[in-house]
Amino acid sequence: MKFNILFTALLSTCVMSAAAADNSVVRIGVSNDRSGIYADLGGLGSEVAARMAVEDFGGEVLGKKIEVIGGDTQNKVDIAGQLVRSWFDTKNLVAVVDGGASSTGLAAAAIAREKNKAALISGGFAADFAGAQCAETTTQWAPDTYALAKAVVRSNVQAGAKSWYFVTTDYIFGKTLEKNASEFINQEGGKVVGSVRHPLGALDFSSFLLQAQASGADMIGLPVQAAIW
Repeated sequence: MKFNILFTALLSTCVMSAAAADNSVVRIGVSNDRSGIYADLGGLGSEVAARMAVEDFGGEVLGKKIEVIGGDTQNKVDIAGQLVRSWFDTKNLVAVVDGGASSTGLAAAAIAREKNKAALISGGFAADFAGAQCAETTTQWAPDTYALAKAVVRSNVQAGAKSWYFVTTDYIFGKTLEKNASEFINQEGGKVVGSVRHPLGALDFSSFLLQAQASGADMIGLPVQAAIW
């Protein structure tokens, strides 16, 4: 049922583009990281899941066959942009589904907006998808950093965690989540006593956690990449 709702919403916005191109196929592209840190969270499995969803939907819409193609962004913004643009320009793509990081998702969404095609973001959590880079062609099928920060911060500050220290992954998701969380901490009467950032993919957090411990903060916030959760 969930797949049917998702694909009905997506394809109803896309089929007119396919018809205008006089194409008998409604083609959807799944772009994500298949060789880097997010490969296990999405990768080829996301493309397989999309194909299964198409099968559940019946394999066609308004008499047109639904086809799923996929590609590896390598978790790099420039590669993601080149991949998605080439799909729209040469594959008559009607929609891109991005299951990678916020950075590659924002790149995909920007190109989809330029081409007036649909972007279904299922991996990027940055609030920018519904904020600074909101577009009528983009749908974010994921919780965003605003919602995540508000849910976690308000209850903890009200429970007594007044001072916070952040150990944050140095990329869009981490920095945006820290920013949103800091705003809610201040609103609730708490304070941020410090923060440290680590590179994406870091596995040794000992030095960062020692800094957090030395701060004396009531709470350590961890806006880190999902791949290490």
